[in-house]
Amino acid sequence: MNHQYKYEDHNFRMRYFSARFLLLTCLVFTFCTTWPELKLVIYSHHQNWRSYTSLIAIFSGYMLLTSMVDYSTKVLDKKSSWSREFTKRIYLQLLFGCLTPLIITFSLIKLALFILEMDLSHILYTGHSFFLILFIVVTLNALYMGAYFSGLLHKDQKIKKKQKNDSSKAPVSAFLNYKEHIVIPNGHDEIQIPLIDVSYLFRDGRDILLKTHNGSIFAFWRPLDKIEKELDPALFCRISRSCIISRQAFLKYEDLSGGGMLIFLKQRIEIKVSRDKAHFVKSWLEKKEEAQTV
Repeated sequence: MNHQYKYEDHNFRMRYFSARFLLLTCLVFTFCTTWPELKLVIYSHHQNWRSYTSLIAIFSGYMLLTSMVDYSTKVLDKKSSWSREFTKRIYLQLLFGCLTPLIITFSLIKLALFILEMDLSHILYTGHSFFLILFIVVTLNALYMGAYFSGLLHKDQKIKKKQKNDSSKAPVSAFLNYKEHIVIPNGHDEIQIPLIDVSYLFRDGRDILLKTHNGSIFAFWRPLDKIEKELDPALFCRISRSCIISRQAFLKYEDLSGGGMLIFLKQRIEIKVSRDKAHFVKSWLEKKEEAQTV
């Protein structure tokens, strides 16, 4: 699995299924498993309140089941991602997304029917209700896992398409001898951030703060001098001892009375440039039109 995919996964949050879809799913489950009893309730002239209540209990059980799977999946996405720790996530999903909802839902439905003194063993499927709920909960977890990877792949394709469009506007020198990513340690792993996504880098004490065009911020430690040597000077400029900006992030500048200048970035950031650096930065900015037409 490539690191670019991991980078997208690091910022990825899947929305999954809507509450309306889950409600409809529970209605379908209830309808399919209790149709003979439901049909009897609808067409019978002698209504039995226990029949209504048992149907409500089964529907509520399915609602509880889907809600637990939905909630546990979203919580586990933040703790252990599918694409980064697949084996660990399988175990956690089986425990909290499958086994726990299965036991709780089956126990509560059985308890409700026992209290109502209802025996639904003669109804379609409910004689094997445990295996039915097991099938449903496994299917739900498989759908959530499939939805996650499908959404992540779609997100990754959109990012690559955007990068391809942006790359076509970048100077040719950007693809020659300079790195295309900045590598950031992430525990026992690392994140590779495409340079085309970088807005600016700023030294804050010992840390380097990297901000992307979409507003994401990453903190890491590395000498700014070494980072500068890996960056294409046609695309990036060190405007001060503690800051490097990208050409795509630049918006405008204003001259200051003391001979310095004020840089305005597209993300509403203002950075002061000293008088000693101002001439160099202006020369770099004057190459903007030339770089874009290469």
